[in-house]
Amino acid sequence: MSTHEETGAAAGWLAFNLLWMSLLAVTVWPLLAVAACHHLFDDPSEAALVFGGVIACLLYPIALLVGPSDIAFMGAVMFLWLLIWLIPIVWLIRHPRDRLFQIVFIMILSGVSFAQAALGYLMILGKGV
Repeated sequence: MSTHEETGAAAGWLAFNLLWMSLLAVTVWPLLAVAACHHLFDDPSEAALVFGGVIACLLYPIALLVGPSDIAFMGAVMFLWLLIWLIPIVWLIRHPRDRLFQIVFIMILSGVSFAQAALGYLMILGKGV
């Protein structure tokens, strides 16, 4: 195996590991929030709020002006959540850094996910008040 092939294999391994580790880091908080408040849902589409609480707050003014359906709004929230997960990871894969930078980067993604889930959880709790 040549050095070029070994470098390509290492880059593929790095990309695969970064993708699944970051997916795990960003999905654990929303899944815990869904488990904690699923009994408060009026509609199953409200689960998208715990994935994108901050995103939902930013999209509400647009939704009020345009007036899309709940399904379109939740779809937009989930689409933007996927972009928030994928764009930084794709950037990190294309511009590899040392292991400490990758760990800190994934921890920051997990923190953003925690903030999104916490705000979504609070929004679901708040609608019942």
